Amino acid sequence: MVGTDSRRPRASGAGGGDPDLAQVPSPESSRVLRRAPAPPAPLVDASRFFGRAQALEELQGYLDDGAKLVTILGGPGLGKTRLMRHFGALKQQAGEAVTFCDLTAVTSLDDIFVDVARALDVPLTDGATAEDATAQLGRAIAARSRSFLLLDNLEQVVAHAHAPLSKWLRAAPQTTFLTTSREVLGLEEEVLLELPPLAPEEAVELFLDRARRAAPRVAETERDLVAQLVGQLDCIPLAVELSAGRAGILSVADMLARIQDRFALLRSTRRGAPARHSTLESAIDWSWNALTAAERSALAQCAVFRGGFTVDAAEAVIDLSGAPDAPPHLDLIQALHQKSLLVSYVDPSSRTSRLGLYEIIRAYASRKLSAAAFTRAAASHARHHVLEAERQAARVDLDGGNDALEWLARETENLLAVVHRNEVEPSLRVRAALALDALFEVRGPSLTRLSLLRAVAPAVEEDGDAERTVRHLRAQGDAHRQRGHLADARLDLDRAIATARAAGCGALERRALVTMALLDYDLSRFDLIKERYEELYDLALRAGDDEARRIAICSPVGIARTDPEDPETAALGIRNLRIRAQTLLHLCGQHIFLLGDVEAGLRFSWRALELARRIGDRLFEHVVLGSIGGLELSLGRFEAASEHLALAVQSHRETGSRHQLADALVLLGGVESAMGRFDEARALLDEGLPILAELGEEGWGRACGLGQRGVLHAMLGLFAQAEACVRLARRVVATAQPGAHAFVDLCADLLAIARARNAGQPASQTVCAYLQRLEDARKNPATRIGASLIEPLGERVLALLPGGVEDHGHAASEPPPEPTPPADLEVGPDATWFRVHPSAPVKLQRRRPLRRLLARLLEAHRDAPDKPASPMVLVEAAWPGERMLPDAALNRLRNAVAVLRGMGLKGMLLTRDDGYLLRPSLSVSASPHLLLDDG
Repeated sequence: MVGTDSRRPRASGAGGGDPDLAQVPSPESSRVLRRAPAPPAPLVDASRFFGRAQALEELQGYLDDGAKLVTILGGPGLGKTRLMRHFGALKQQAGEAVTFCDLTAVTSLDDIFVDVARALDVPLTDGATAEDATAQLGRAIAARSRSFLLLDNLEQVVAHAHAPLSKWLRAAPQTTFLTTSREVLGLEEEVLLELPPLAPEEAVELFLDRARRAAPRVAETERDLVAQLVGQLDCIPLAVELSAGRAGILSVADMLARIQDRFALLRSTRRGAPARHSTLESAIDWSWNALTAAERSALAQCAVFRGGFTVDAAEAVIDLSGAPDAPPHLDLIQALHQKSLLVSYVDPSSRTSRLGLYEIIRAYASRKLSAAAFTRAAASHARHHVLEAERQAARVDLDGGNDALEWLARETENLLAVVHRNEVEPSLRVRAALALDALFEVRGPSLTRLSLLRAVAPAVEEDGDAERTVRHLRAQGDAHRQRGHLADARLDLDRAIATARAAGCGALERRALVTMALLDYDLSRFDLIKERYEELYDLALRAGDDEARRIAICSPVGIARTDPEDPETAALGIRNLRIRAQTLLHLCGQHIFLLGDVEAGLRFSWRALELARRIGDRLFEHVVLGSIGGLELSLGRFEAASEHLALAVQSHRETGSRHQLADALVLLGGVESAMGRFDEARALLDEGLPILAELGEEGWGRACGLGQRGVLHAMLGLFAQAEACVRLARRVVATAQPGAHAFVDLCADLLAIARARNAGQPASQTVCAYLQRLEDARKNPATRIGASLIEPLGERVLALLPGGVEDHGHAASEPPPEPTPPADLEVGPDATWFRVHPSAPVKLQRRRPLRRLLARLLEAHRDAPDKPASPMVLVEAAWPGERMLPDAALNRLRNAVAVLRGMGLKGMLLTRDDGYLLRPSLSVSASPHLLLDDG
């Protein structure tokens, strides 16, 4: 009966009035219910309102367009009520009449009438029919002329509210109705404002504001951690506020560590908080309890998805065989979307619709799924995605491969879920990883690729399929090669070749041989490269494999075979577009190193680049950019070389190809030196050389970098450091190609010339030897790039000879030498003081551990400038003989490093993953008495 203030479901009775209305109880009395005037509900909250500028603008836009019913739609915790109240408060401040009605506790039609009447301060006759109550409230609303009626939390009575709202809209056209709901009302007049989560920066601000109430110590410096936390919470306002409430006892890092148990974390202890907002779980309970059994089952099974998914995938996974009366899958999916439990969006790459769950909804739904049901759903999920992933992976290297890569990128999270689920059979997990590797192999990041292949290794062993084992080993070896783990790469590739040979997997053996040849190229083992391709050629002829035969005759070093097909025609006949692109780059190498035709090499490189971009192979695209940069350098076109190498560096940073990144950094450093930009050159070398040292590089790249840096040190008069660089360069090229040896010889000549210049001594013989060596290097295709790198530096060194270069048999091209600039860092005997130019000296007499630490760092800088000193070596140097737990020792070392930086070495004392070092390009003037005794 209308007028009874109750919040429990009631038995329906016969009721008159509009047949579209839900039935209401029969009247029990005719009393007129009189109430005291209800105070207006406060709309302005005490706490700050954050963000939502776009939502407020859209809401106002709907009203400006004449909308009379706007539903703010969204899932639990998104802040629908807060947005409505804020908008209402803005209207009140503008002088508009606003009535707010909280319908949180209503469960029936007459409850709606009672709460709306209370908000409007309208007495209702007890026992009135639904039709009478609707009409009476409609007249009351219409009497208020222009106004806003805000109806909050309608989702649990959507079916009941449909009829009265429809009639009120007609009775009061001057009134604007705003509602919040987790479910669409379905009225013709309804306009939907779907509320998304907060923007990340808004969520961070909300967290910091609320957290400072519980813990004023929360600092701006924790923004990065806060951004990670709110991202894990999908930027849902209620989740952000509940987590911020824990700031009194948990740091942000602690909260991140507990994020897997988010329902325990996201609880409020604030007195007076609404029950369904006191925990995020209770907020979701509200929506879950309103679902049908079939809807609950469907939502729970959707929890097996990760990231987005398609309607087709949902239909393939959801199993309702236990509910024969359930509606069609498509209807269930639509119902869950209309109830704000599934999110729908359009993927920008494919322009197709996808579905998704907020992580908190997914976590909640997964708890409702039994172990057996989860296993069944996970198996269906795996089969559906693996079959399509394999089909797409097979298309990656062909025309249309970009579309295939985009599909794999969209489904990456689902495929990773398959890989990491123990409930899924091993063969499906391996197949998912190998299909996904087709994406990571060409787009990176290489570290993610390697982690994926390592993670699935136990499943490969359990699966036991020989073909999949070979594919996995080859892929893992290639991933190690991309990361610069060359010894590990060789082990995997050796195993791949042997396993393929034993199992008779000829095509896979040939592919592994090609990957091994690329590894040999990285190691500058040109003798082995030739052997690999000759073996590949023989195998391809026996197997009738034209693709592999064509790859072999296009090898970067050529092979001693007579083939009816010339290399260029062979390359263009390769069907696999990615391998065709790689083969074109090999032809570039042939034309440069065997024929000396750089312009032809450039032509092949540009064709390889076009193919790489056509198929979306980003990793290979970056390699080709580096090749083009090197060729432009050899032609003396430094600006073009710098442009292409800078692109390669940026790209390698994004994909994590560390070996290629370091090579590109060193080559770009050489270009910057050639253009006279020495500070930029030093910075690039300082970044690239430590990576090459860590990777154990023993070839052209590291020799090139060390030689350049030696010459740069010599130009500053830092001869001890210059000699250390050249000496190390000679050591690392012991097994490298002749081009590397020639480059280091040129650098050594320039070091000797610079020494003579500094001492005011003649250097005619050394200059003549250098110029002859440079001329020979220009003529040799294998050494041309090195000659192009060193020649501009050589011109500067020669121009600074005392008395002019004519005294040494050559015309002067630059003015006399300038005074040697002071060293960046000057250190006194036994490191009792140091001075960072041009600052005042810093005394260390009474700080013996800091003196020992600085002395050891200087030793390391003198002997191997680009190699960090390990933490334990530094601990032993600074506190010799002291017994400390490892964690305590490392903490003490970190503190000492921080103190030195604070004294003036900030920017000079660098941290690396494997230790500490002084900036490699740092010029140092130090007393020869640096080593300290234990006294």
